[in-house]
Amino acid sequence: MNSRPQTSNAAGFTLVELLVVLALTGLLVVGLYQAFRIGSRAADRANPDTDATAQFALMQDFMDREVAAAVPMPTPDALQAIKFDGEPQAISFVGLPPAFLGLGGYHLLHLQLVDRRIEVSWDPLPRGASAPEPTSLRPSILMDGVGSITFAYFGVRGAGEPPTWNESWADHADLPKLVRLRIVLANGNRSPDMIVAPRLAQGLVQ
Repeated sequence: MNSRPQTSNAAGFTLVELLVVLALTGLLVVGLYQAFRIGSRAADRANPDTDATAQFALMQDFMDREVAAAVPMPTPDALQAIKFDGEPQAISFVGLPPAFLGLGGYHLLHLQLVDRRIEVSWDPLPRGASAPEPTSLRPSILMDGVGSITFAYFGVRGAGEPPTWNESWADHADLPKLVRLRIVLANGNRSPDMIVAPRLAQGLVQ
């Protein structure tokens, strides 16, 4: 019996079909690449905003903890005035340093902008001849990359005057009712108004 060669009936891809598949695959790859680039650019734009929001939150926390706890301690060399010096770009007041610093006692806190950095420092107040020598620390950096800061102070400047926002607050017998801080970063990002109310605005430490 003569044997005939078997022929396969399985269908294969034609050249046209292969070209169509390659073209569709190329379009898919291009689309995914474009989507990846758009996502990367959006993330790059979002990162600075996220960092700024975090820094502003830290500054608001500092205002809530330290400025709100300012102590209206009288000055020994001025009649009816307290140790509080509020300027447009800096503020100084009496308070207790954070416990983790291990300083103890009342200190004069200074908050100001130095070389695009918001710095805070604590100067110990005199405690008497028998007190141990106070410890001084280097200034701490609260924020970096800052273009400008602006403080304002809400209160009554004189008898019979209505309370208003003021650019400065010094040589007063009491603390301002409110303290406001506005921050502009070097990249132009602006903070929301950070407003705190000193809790001891009505009393003096004797």
